[in-house]
Amino acid sequence: METKPNTKNKSGSEVTKFICHHCGSTEGKLVATKSDIRFECYGHDKSVLKCKSCGLTQLYPQWTEKELDDLYNAYNQKGDFKGYVPKNEHRYYLEDYMKKDQRVLEIGCGRGYEVERLRQLGYNVVGIDKDPSVCDEIIIKNHDYRDYKPFRKFDFIYSIHVFEHILDPEDFISWMLENLKPGGEFVLEFPNVDDPLLTIYRNKAFKKFYWYPYHVFFYNAKSVANIFSKFPNVKIKTKLNQRYNLTNHLRWLLFGKPGNINFKIPVIDHVYHFILNKIFRKSDTIVVHGTKDKHAT
Repeated sequence: METKPNTKNKSGSEVTKFICHHCGSTEGKLVATKSDIRFECYGHDKSVLKCKSCGLTQLYPQWTEKELDDLYNAYNQKGDFKGYVPKNEHRYYLEDYMKKDQRVLEIGCGRGYEVERLRQLGYNVVGIDKDPSVCDEIIIKNHDYRDYKPFRKFDFIYSIHVFEHILDPEDFISWMLENLKPGGEFVLEFPNVDDPLLTIYRNKAFKKFYWYPYHVFFYNAKSVANIFSKFPNVKIKTKLNQRYNLTNHLRWLLFGKPGNINFKIPVIDHVYHFILNKIFRKSDTIVVHGTKDKHAT
């Protein structure tokens, strides 16, 4: 993709010419520069742009697959990457969508804490992950999703904080639907670019923390719905989910640092999350629940 010179629109805000991955539009609003991206994008000349047409926010220019793999290898060695879901942070809501007699797959399972928890409860779950250091080839198989060829289709597929790392989201969705049974379901969880700390509080310290160089796309409810609109054989429901509580937000606002997610005041947090989700329509996380058409192959 060729970068064209920045221009100014009628309102005076900067607009950068590019090609949107989703809709092909050539106009994108500059959201973050290299200096705003975490670790200053390891010296790579990247920006974050929001498509003026479909609203998809994306890293630009996009990584090549080799660049992204090299980046993962480098930061794994340096210890910068702590992206695996913590051992004590489980997604208990998954059980609302699953049955114990179903075949279940987790894509990008990391160290497999969720797989292990669900298997202990009696669910038939396997995981796949690109990182060979976390795979045992029995419960967790060392596969990029594109190389994984299951012997039969799954009833349910889920993926937690992986979708934002995928270079080609349409290819990922196609693979997932191809490997789901007719009527099968899936859940995707990923960060919401309409995070309250970015959009309501406009916290400068959080802004530099949020723009992760390993995240290729930054979705909100509208842009992810646009991605799925290309797939007529699937219906989705999008839920706004607030993972981080009021204490975390107060620490960002007062000290410019994250707070302890485990320190909670349940009643106050519940009210706070309700206000963010229902009144402001903001959250730090999106959960997409989808169902493949029963008549689709």
